[in-house]
Amino acid sequence: MAELDKKQHKNWVMVGCALNIAKNGITPKIQTEMETWYQSLLSSPPLQSLASCTCIPRAPKCVTCDTWESELQRHHTSSRPKMCWDNSDRKQWGSLTGGWEVAKVFMPTLGSRKAHVINAETTDIGGLLNLLQWCPFIKPSISRKWLSSARDECRNHWAHAPKQELQDTDVPTIFGHLNNLLNDPVFSTDKAAQKASKDLQDLFHQGLVNVRDSEVKALHLLRQSLVADLIKCQDDLADVLDKVGQIDVETKKVSSGFQKELSEVKEQSSLNREEIDNLRQQLETKLKDVETNLSSDISAVLRAADDFNRQPDERDDLRGAFEVIREDVEDVRNGIQHVVMELNSTTSQVAKLETDLANVNCEVKDVANEVSSNKSTIVGLQRDVKDVKEEVETLKWNCSQETNDDDYIQCTAPCRLDAFTGRTPALEWLENNIVLESRENGPGTSCNTKTICGLGGCGKTSLAVEFAWRHANRFPRGVFWINGESDGNIRKSVVEILTLVNIDLSTESIDDTLNRFLAWFSKKETSMASCGGQCRRVARF
Repeated sequence: MAELDKKQHKNWVMVGCALNIAKNGITPKIQTEMETWYQSLLSSPPLQSLASCTCIPRAPKCVTCDTWESELQRHHTSSRPKMCWDNSDRKQWGSLTGGWEVAKVFMPTLGSRKAHVINAETTDIGGLLNLLQWCPFIKPSISRKWLSSARDECRNHWAHAPKQELQDTDVPTIFGHLNNLLNDPVFSTDKAAQKASKDLQDLFHQGLVNVRDSEVKALHLLRQSLVADLIKCQDDLADVLDKVGQIDVETKKVSSGFQKELSEVKEQSSLNREEIDNLRQQLETKLKDVETNLSSDISAVLRAADDFNRQPDERDDLRGAFEVIREDVEDVRNGIQHVVMELNSTTSQVAKLETDLANVNCEVKDVANEVSSNKSTIVGLQRDVKDVKEEVETLKWNCSQETNDDDYIQCTAPCRLDAFTGRTPALEWLENNIVLESRENGPGTSCNTKTICGLGGCGKTSLAVEFAWRHANRFPRGVFWINGESDGNIRKSVVEILTLVNIDLSTESIDDTLNRFLAWFSKKETSMASCGGQCRRVARF
């Protein structure tokens, strides 16, 4: 135990009290925010429809636990999350009070202490700091810089201090880091955090009032920290031992396989050695026979050469022939050299041709790629050409309407929707049952009425508007739109149409106005009226 009178030990005790103050300051905010986040997690898919955990000891995890683990791992803020599933009682996941069981999987290993960690108050400052860093239950999150400083340079430095002593220069640094944490924007409006910040300032300026009680609190906090670190080290050691055991098993398997293969190779080599010995004996026998035959042949050749060499000396007529032969041999030698030179030149040309062929193959591949790209471009251009043709047809129709006043088609339908698309079967049905059917029935038909029905908001009005404008040229006497949502809208629409066709109106009732419109409309041939309101209707007269 360090001596209480030593200044360095007093520094250590004071920093322990500071850590305890900081922990008490951040605890209420963490508890509240964690519970709120957990409730939002419960109502989010796919967790909102999950049943309770049905896991059986020593059996695979149930679907509920698998889904929870997947979601919690997805919320971990690290790209390589390390989840401590053994910290938590998974059967409480999904219950109304299971928020802190979820929070514990984001903390370091708790070991035997996990049953005693039931809320933020019973969690040490190390666990709280890890929870703040790895669990996104607070938005916006706390500065990673302040969290790392509070954990590494404050809590860990204090817990691992030799002889429970800290230098004078360490104290203001640690107090500064803790104060930065408490004044982060997340805690700037929290009463408990701000009170803790004030208590930190008082402790720093006034020092310890009751040294003995403060030392007891610091030692209790140290015990919690060291137990947490010890459990983490034990778990890390267990993981290492497991990995060593796995490596040992794999090594034994590899060694066993290697020994087996080695024995097989030895057996195979012994068999090969016997075959090699037999082949060597056969080869030696054949070599001796070849040497014997070659010796006799060489002797015969030598004798023939001696006889041939003697003949030029004995016969003068052969000397001139040898000179001619020697000249022919020299010519042949020169010709062979020339052939070799041409062969080398041809070889160089062949290598160059191979290089050119490889380049041509590369160019062919590039051309093929360009052709493939051009095909895609051509398909796009074909679509563009099709769109342009449709626009040209539309422009032609518009121009024909503008240039010929006698053929001008009056259309009071609302403006077409630029974003209108699809609905082709419905448009074709209207065309077949209004335009084509009227032509088939002939001029004797006085009225052809069709109704567009459907739920509210399904696009009945949009369909009627598109049909009216698309087939306006089929009704040269006019296309007229009447808003039938109310009596006032009906009268307003009729008045606008009569004004458009230069028919004088007086202050009449809606019935008189409508009768005047119907009387005028009955005199028209090949015209269309569309009524929009509770029931959208397209009629052809």
